[in-house]
Amino acid sequence: MLRLAAVALAIFAFVAPALGQAEQNNGKFELYGGYVLERIAPCGTKAGNCGVESGDLTPASTFNGWNAAVTAYFSKNVGVTAEFTGTYGTLPTFPKPTSSRYTFLFGPTARLTQSEKYAVAIHGLLGGVTQSAVLTYPFAVTVGGNLDVKTSKRISVRLVQFDYELGTFNKSGWTGGFRYSGGIVFH
Repeated sequence: MLRLAAVALAIFAFVAPALGQAEQNNGKFELYGGYVLERIAPCGTKAGNCGVESGDLTPASTFNGWNAAVTAYFSKNVGVTAEFTGTYGTLPTFPKPTSSRYTFLFGPTARLTQSEKYAVAIHGLLGGVTQSAVLTYPFAVTVGGNLDVKTSKRISVRLVQFDYELGTFNKSGWTGGFRYSGGIVFH
């Protein structure tokens, strides 16, 4: 838990000056919160070629949870994002232990289009993942994008955020998978 707090504090220390810079440049902030569903597999495939024996881990795990992010835009279309995710599920191994995953990522975000009714953005985020019961991923990278539909001047609905996550697997291989999330964005 102490490591979790240290990582959150480090990310905040990185993002806080960027948020102040965006405010000085009349940039905009977005605060997002929502539901997330992710499916993660060792080596990104069905336990393929990373030293995981078939009896050690089952190929993929599905997790449900929450996703929160803050984005500061320095210009109309370019910004920086800090994203935090917590997901929980049951591993498909005997005796089906429960597991929790926490992801801490940050990096650039770019809006591709923005109108009065919707906005489309992409991002590339770097950070780390911890997972109880099985593994720790000291490094992770996520690439993806989202579609937001405006409901008012200050609120949008994130219909979809779709990401691909790739992370180190106990320092000897990789894990990967897809993540869907959706929720509310405050501007």
